[in-house]
Amino acid sequence: MAATLQVNERSAWTPAGWIFNNVLERVALRVESEDATLAETIFAALGPNPGHLDLCLAPPDRVQVITHAVEEVCRKVEAAGPAVFPDQTFFTPFMAEMHQLLRLLHADPRWGGE
Repeated sequence: MAATLQVNERSAWTPAGWIFNNVLERVALRVESEDATLAETIFAALGPNPGHLDLCLAPPDRVQVITHAVEEVCRKVEAAGPAVFPDQTFFTPFMAEMHQLLRLLHADPRWGGE
């Protein structure tokens, strides 16, 4: 089942649930030390039912924190390569979805292109 991260009113990321949970868990762990409340919000959005995280009303600073965390997670997973997954065939779809999420976040006006 697909999960949804609503970036804004016009833009949503809807990957498979396992990708959503994997990406957002990594993002939550990354932001936990700088924004524990945001990390809790992200953890609460995870499955087992289709996960859902709505950023429509998130202030720009929160969108920027999440975007920076997704960028860092993406870099780390890319550097680790396919071996990051027990089934290495998961790597390609995972990275494609990570790049799609980054495109959506970077296109949001709250990102500000930092």
